[in-house]
Amino acid sequence: MNASSALSAPTAPRRLGGSAQAVTAIGVCALLGLLDVAGTAGLFADDGPPWWIVVPGTVLGLLTLAATLPALRGSRPALLTVVGTRLVSAVMGFVVFFDESAPHWAEVTVAVSIAVTMTAFALLVADGTGTRRERG
Repeated sequence: MNASSALSAPTAPRRLGGSAQAVTAIGVCALLGLLDVAGTAGLFADDGPPWWIVVPGTVLGLLTLAATLPALRGSRPALLTVVGTRLVSAVMGFVVFFDESAPHWAEVTVAVSIAVTMTAFALLVADGTGTRRERG
């Protein structure tokens, strides 16, 4: 193999840890980001969330979606972006539990979203712990 063919050889994208567990967790985070973006539709609804929740939530969802593919390819900053945006989104969701005018369905939706976020984080932590054990 000469130098020019080595440079032009296609390379497969790297996956984070190469595990299905990490790919699943990042995929779940991407779906949660997509739901944040879809929440923009409720901006002008009568019983929708206030704009100061919807607009930052949409931005966080877009950031999550933008960082998903690089995170799957092994980019640590992209993974931190995915985790950070999902964490902030989950914390912002707690507002619904203190708003007496919020509809019950919103509380249920946020509770499920937070539970799914924590499950995705647990998958990522478990994957990272297993990788460290194998190396060391």
